[in-house]
Amino acid sequence: MPTDDEILSMIFNAEKEFTFNQDNWSPSKGKLRNNELEIPLLNNKTLADLKQLEADAVQLVEKNLMDQALDKLNLAIMMCDRYASAYNNRAQVLRIMKRTSEALNDLNTAIQWSPNTKILGMAYTQRAILYKELGNLENANNDFMNGAKFGNPIAKTYVSNNPYAKLCSTMVALASQNK
Repeated sequence: MPTDDEILSMIFNAEKEFTFNQDNWSPSKGKLRNNELEIPLLNNKTLADLKQLEADAVQLVEKNLMDQALDKLNLAIMMCDRYASAYNNRAQVLRIMKRTSEALNDLNTAIQWSPNTKILGMAYTQRAILYKELGNLENANNDFMNGAKFGNPIAKTYVSNNPYAKLCSTMVALASQNK
């Protein structure tokens, strides 16, 4: 299992750019569509500002200045309340601070608003880790499978080493083939 430092590195050093394809783009509205939610596209300056706030937060976390890191991420969320990456990163800081219920709320929001599969993979994996710490193994296994599905290497390792998760993954794959 990866160390906390490895998890932090993967979470905070993720690609933050939005990705989209023709299926989820609504040109008439200038917004991304994700599970029927409309996510506004960000202009380059706003996106650069958000990324800089996240980078500043990472540096503060590395100095163990969690409250200041939260302030940076809170500012990013105030700038764009649908920016999934900031919720994902703030959840990591909250998790480190042992503020589990707040972290879970942020991860739920990150999953809801994320148009980026890498962020989805990280959010599902972080939420799986929290569920596992809380003893909710069923939800943890489901989220690890979703994290693996969206390419998170930690979740992939967990799923490949967990016989219960392998069985669930096989059952889901079989069920989807029979549709």
